[in-house]
Amino acid sequence: MENRREKAGAFPASQLQVMVLIMKKLQNNLIDIVNRENQVLLATIDSNAEYYKVSYDVVDYLWNYVSGFDSEYGLTFTLFLGQFRKAITQTLLSILRLHSVQGFMTLRYALESAALACYALFSTELESFCGVDEYDRAVPREKALKKAYTWLENNDPKYSDHLKLRKTRINDYWAHCNILPASQNLEVEGNEADTVYFDRNDKDMNDQFLLVVADIAFSFIIASSQFNTKFKRFQISADFHHMMQSLQKDLTALREKSKENYRFFRWKDIPK
Repeated sequence: MENRREKAGAFPASQLQVMVLIMKKLQNNLIDIVNRENQVLLATIDSNAEYYKVSYDVVDYLWNYVSGFDSEYGLTFTLFLGQFRKAITQTLLSILRLHSVQGFMTLRYALESAALACYALFSTELESFCGVDEYDRAVPREKALKKAYTWLENNDPKYSDHLKLRKTRINDYWAHCNILPASQNLEVEGNEADTVYFDRNDKDMNDQFLLVVADIAFSFIIASSQFNTKFKRFQISADFHHMMQSLQKDLTALREKSKENYRFFRWKDIPK
């Protein structure tokens, strides 16, 4: 320890002062970013109020549509339900903070959580999803997700296709670095250009992103509830049917409104 102190003390005072100043500047910059995040979030909520309200309402109900679960056979479902809820909420926050790549990468995790949650209504044992290696360490079963997708294909082809389509689009545009999302973080002014932390604020695209979040959350609530009528692993809230009808009405209205936007409607006949 004495040798380490001597080496640390060997730095010139001026160099140590510079290092301290750099760390303080970095810390201040991070605090500034955190404060700016909140400002951007509030501004996006204001500019995209109509789509935000529907997206928020669906995500909020995702946290409330289950009123209780079977402690013996519903635990595994609840674990994956928690992951889906968390990932969807983080996606919503990322979109509102103008971080689309972060949002869709998290949304990909949400889609996988949705598949595993639905499968866990059928395959309730933790051993279906987790094992122990030769060192007595808990490890996830690699084929669990594949089994979940296969099971969904056979038991709810419509919801299976929904998950596949959403995941394919994320894999094509968001899961790996490419020039399209990269263009959202470049500012050009005259002959000068610079990279920026927040995405370019595009109201139309933000509306669509919020609609995607709402659609994925709503579709999961429907699918999991339909599976539960057979397996009875959890209890739905007393207001379930009323709330789902109301949310469905709002979602349908936004989908129809989106068709009026030429930026998106012109591609309606292009193969998915």
